Amino acid sequence: MSLNREVNEKTNVYASWGQSVRNPTLQQLFSNTPYWIGNPDLKPETGSTFTLGMNTKLNAGTKLTASIYSSDIKNAIDWEYNGITQYFNIDSEKRRGLDLNLTHTFSPHWNASAGYSYAQILVKTDGATDYSNYLSNSAPNGYHASVQYTQNKWDASLNLKAATNRSLEDFTTTSYMTLDMVINYQMNPSTRLYAKGYNLTNQAYELTANVFYGPGSYPMPGRNFFVGVEHRM
Repeated sequence: MSLNREVNEKTNVYASWGQSVRNPTLQQLFSNTPYWIGNPDLKPETGSTFTLGMNTKLNAGTKLTASIYSSDIKNAIDWEYNGITQYFNIDSEKRRGLDLNLTHTFSPHWNASAGYSYAQILVKTDGATDYSNYLSNSAPNGYHASVQYTQNKWDASLNLKAATNRSLEDFTTTSYMTLDMVINYQMNPSTRLYAKGYNLTNQAYELTANVFYGPGSYPMPGRNFFVGVEHRM
């Protein structure tokens, strides 16, 4: 359910509420390998989310969007590794956060955007009396910025992503910052040449925690480049 209100010709506010269900996968239920055993007793995740937001035009070419949300999940699906991987249901999970995004169009060829997000994740396992902070939250405070260029057959973008306030119990660093670049040349409607560079800052970081093996078990790739062609028949 959603409700939208136009405040004036430049600004609107909205509120929405919805329910969700996420079923366990077949692998999570029935896997039977030396590394992963299924849990046929897994229950579906069920939850509800409330969002309150605003969209506004600050001036010619500049737009601001802002939203806050609150989500409550029951039977949230998590996993653990005790010699073998297995998924299980935790009692409940709460997510609270906000998103801010600012975009500006400088010209028909250039535009830029920047944003900030805050995410708090609290979990309560079976038998616990209260909620605790989810230490495997990979981006409690997230930041992003990008610059895009488009002209004729060319388009390019430079994208920065960063996160802070991560737990050293589950990650090797409390923060990270990466820079990615993509350049495309549209030779014709069916064929595109591209060059991509990822993690140009050569940052050592990870997005996935592993509480059994410890921080750094799933490292992201270092600086890497791709050059290729894409053709659609």
